[in-house]
Amino acid sequence: MGCILFAGELDGNREGLAAQAEIAAALAERDMRSVFAVRSMTLANAVLADSKWDFLQAPRHYLLLPLIAEPRNYVDSLLNRGFGDAHLLAAQADAWQATIRAVKPALLVVCGLPEALLAARLAGLPAIQLSRGFDMPPDSDPLPVLRPWVEQSSRRRKADEALVLGNINALLAAAKRPHLTALHQLFASAVRLLATLPELDPYATRKRCRYVGPLAAIAHGRRLAWPAAAKRRVLVHLSQLPQTNREAVNSILGALERRDSATIALLPGSRAGAAGKAGVAAGAQQFIHRSEVDWGGLLTQADIAVFDGDPQFAAHCALAGVPLICTPQSVEGFQMAGCLTKAGIGAGVGLVAPDLRGRLRAMLEEIESGGEEARAAQALAGAWVHRSELDAYSSVVKTIARLAFIRGLPRRVAPLLRRARPA
Repeated sequence: MGCILFAGELDGNREGLAAQAEIAAALAERDMRSVFAVRSMTLANAVLADSKWDFLQAPRHYLLLPLIAEPRNYVDSLLNRGFGDAHLLAAQADAWQATIRAVKPALLVVCGLPEALLAARLAGLPAIQLSRGFDMPPDSDPLPVLRPWVEQSSRRRKADEALVLGNINALLAAAKRPHLTALHQLFASAVRLLATLPELDPYATRKRCRYVGPLAAIAHGRRLAWPAAAKRRVLVHLSQLPQTNREAVNSILGALERRDSATIALLPGSRAGAAGKAGVAAGAQQFIHRSEVDWGGLLTQADIAVFDGDPQFAAHCALAGVPLICTPQSVEGFQMAGCLTKAGIGAGVGLVAPDLRGRLRAMLEEIESGGEEARAAQALAGAWVHRSELDAYSSVVKTIARLAFIRGLPRRVAPLLRRARPA
């Protein structure tokens, strides 16, 4: 039926790329070939090297311009990607269009690469955005502020947005494509699939996106079981902190040293001895794992989960009815903590808070004794009880196959079907 080009890795990590490989496997059953343009060849070699999927290096930008260390809004993120320099943006668009000409895809599936989305628009190629939500801004003008606590004048914000919009429109004009009147239209031009739940969308529920539910590689990693004698089971998943904040990891694990408690701490990517010591308090059991673990199997019996903001982990906990405590260190993590509080299924505690260990321990006891978060989590899980991981994959695969089929139809027929809602 055609070729599908995946641009970028979902979440930029191993689990996201493994989820895309699962999608590619399902597409192969429909006689559709997949090619991956990846940001990290190291990651691709680890995940895709033993598979039948072709992969190549995605075009990269090497900025000589000063980067904005803490982007205040999505426009700052685009400036960091070269959208503020007309020549650099044109070079990136040309590189992506050359990739598209070489691969000849029927469809582009974009994961976190706005320059690839722009190239698809310039080439007249249909595109799908697949995201957990954070890197897919909503239909708002201007684009929302990410760090409201950082001062930025409205005049500067408007000037930056006008600069980026002008550079994009210059390329669209040269390609004889319709211009944009607002930046969010660049993202609205693609079919948008959100691999999360509406309750966990950092930009609140959106009307022009489809929530397909969380995606993850199915049954991957080592399988574990909880100790039979444990009265409380706490699952810890720290995907960023082990590499950046050893002291915070030790404070988190120290807060969980409770009698008759079992803690399974997943610290992927950390080195032995870098963070955490197992089994310290009398009557407590702590197990630390630094390799890949099938944590989905642990959720069914977990009483509470502690994590540092990973949206995929949060969505699976929500589907399992497990209340959450978020210890964020990124803007995305702070947004996730806000979603948990708003939905009533958890709370957040900042890493810079004084006495992190004491605050976290008090929060755990409050959630366990009150039960409100646990009841809200169970209610949310009940509302989504019909949704499974396989349903999410099926929805994405059907949408991709449908748009690729439309792409192959005569030009006078394709626009009529494209207006219909994706399957």
